[in-house]
Amino acid sequence: MKNNLNDSQRVDLARKEYDPLHVGDKIKIDDDKLTIGKVSQVVDNKATGEQAYIITNTEKTVSPNASLAEREKVTEVTILYPGSTELDQWEKEPLDVWKDWLENDIPSAAQILTNTGGRVVTPQLKSAADTLKNSLNRYPKLWKNKTNNFLKSLGFNFKKAPLIVYYKKCF
Repeated sequence: MKNNLNDSQRVDLARKEYDPLHVGDKIKIDDDKLTIGKVSQVVDNKATGEQAYIITNTEKTVSPNASLAEREKVTEVTILYPGSTELDQWEKEPLDVWKDWLENDIPSAAQILTNTGGRVVTPQLKSAADTLKNSLNRYPKLWKNKTNNFLKSLGFNFKKAPLIVYYKKCF
């Protein structure tokens, strides 16, 4: 995916986070005209409620445990973080609803509404940050990416950062 995405393509990609994706699935957008890559990892952290899909821009699936030579073929990673499980799923997914709403969404909203934002990082945001950090560390060529070079030029070092908060639900 060397192209910059337009707004419509970004929305199309963001909607993929709600599809039941599996390792090995090819991710295409824009009426299947543009391939983003393959799902290389599915994160389902039961302890925090975090779910994420890690997509690598390769023709074949490159797991985070692949050889270094395989991981070096990855030059772009897309991480999709699905939004919270809806409250009406309480009976079907009680733990997920609990983790999403009571341990993450409500405390975050309370911090925003009381102007105390940022004092407590919820478990799900920390887990999402760790997922991003681990992905950047597993695929060495990502540091060649323009965005990462920009961050490095600002003196930002993902390996030393205690926490990276990167959670984007929509574009």
